Amino acid sequence: MKTKKIQEKNPPFEPKEYQYKLENNWVRILSVHCDVHINHFKDAVELIIMEPNLMSPAILRAEITNDSNNLISNHNENTDRRIIRQLIPRQPEKDVVVTQELIVSSSDNQMSVQHRAINHNNETVSPSELPYFYPKFKSFRYSFIDQMLSIELLPYEDSQELIDDPRMISIWKRILKFIYKFSFGMKNGYEKRVHHDIAVPKIEYQDLYAELKTKYRHWVDLWPEETDPAKHVFEDIGIATWLICLWKQEKTTKKYKFIDLGCGNGFLTYLLTQEGYSGYGVDLSERKIWSQFPSSTKLYQRPIYPMEEKLEDVDWIIGNHPDELTLWIPIMASISKTKFMIIPCCLHELSGQKFTKLDVNLGRYMTYCKAIEKLSTNLGFQIEWEHLRIPSTKNICLFSRNQTIVDGIDSIIDDLTKTVNFNLRKTDRQKTLEYLSKREMKLNKQNV
Repeated sequence: MKTKKIQEKNPPFEPKEYQYKLENNWVRILSVHCDVHINHFKDAVELIIMEPNLMSPAILRAEITNDSNNLISNHNENTDRRIIRQLIPRQPEKDVVVTQELIVSSSDNQMSVQHRAINHNNETVSPSELPYFYPKFKSFRYSFIDQMLSIELLPYEDSQELIDDPRMISIWKRILKFIYKFSFGMKNGYEKRVHHDIAVPKIEYQDLYAELKTKYRHWVDLWPEETDPAKHVFEDIGIATWLICLWKQEKTTKKYKFIDLGCGNGFLTYLLTQEGYSGYGVDLSERKIWSQFPSSTKLYQRPIYPMEEKLEDVDWIIGNHPDELTLWIPIMASISKTKFMIIPCCLHELSGQKFTKLDVNLGRYMTYCKAIEKLSTNLGFQIEWEHLRIPSTKNICLFSRNQTIVDGIDSIIDDLTKTVNFNLRKTDRQKTLEYLSKREMKLNKQNV
């Protein structure tokens, strides 16, 4: 019998709120007992230094420009580490970049991290120079002393009201809670399960995404479909961004040509076409939004029979939630000698029937992803994985840029497909008409 690992529960987060004056006008406003080793707090600090966006959604990322010591010392000796970083805002058209100095001080069983916004002369900036998301204080720090975790502030002159501000207190509590929870997570053996930015560098992706988001976000207001406009617009912008970054890595001067199988609303095809890539999308059903795209966006409404589809002059097959075509894409790519990417969503066998296999240690979705990988590797494809930065729980992308020669590949494909009776799914319109027909028949029987 399999047993689940029982995780140790963290003690409840119950900070003490007060104002305790320290030396040099510093004020301690929050404290909470945190029963962890100082090294667990150091791990939390390292994460916050590298990823301040975890603390504030208004921050896109940090860019470290100077670090006097790349790793926090684990020795029991007094150490000071000076870091200069730039906080890049998520909305650069509205907020300024903040240059920040961090001083990390550590000794025996205590440690503090002090933050100060500075200008190019290393002077503390005035409150008016700070963007809205940045706390209006000369400096602030979080400290860990004898298992007591605290937030301490150094206010500007005549700014006592900011210390008393309930909204700011709430923000400081959220920050303290994050450090508290992550410190306990490290104590309990936390390991990151999802790793982003394997194939495409984070900064490259974020910069292009911000550019494309500004360029195409107006489609949220123009969206004619019943589906959630923000989700579909920003999800497809994220996928287009990732593909463009990936394609730019290839050592070729030409721009890849693509087919978007099961293109749905066609927005991804539109984005890639607008960015200079040649390709087209195919789907069983036309969408309202198709008529709003320029003529350069090639979208076709027709059924797709995998073994009959002729993919001529195509470099990449895109399968963004391709449903019953998912397992066919590696086969089609092998026949047409193309590269491919798949973002699985609904789970289907080659026949089009629902995928029912389950590895209880993985879950059904991951079992399906492993099935895609196994089929692809049997065809000689080298499969890479990426967890995309998109607003979707189905964000795993399996893709291949290389295929090795496999002896008897035609026989392998024939064995996979010869006994499969591919069932094309019904369109939403067909399903609606069938439902209305059945309802009418039922009403007629009741009236007899």
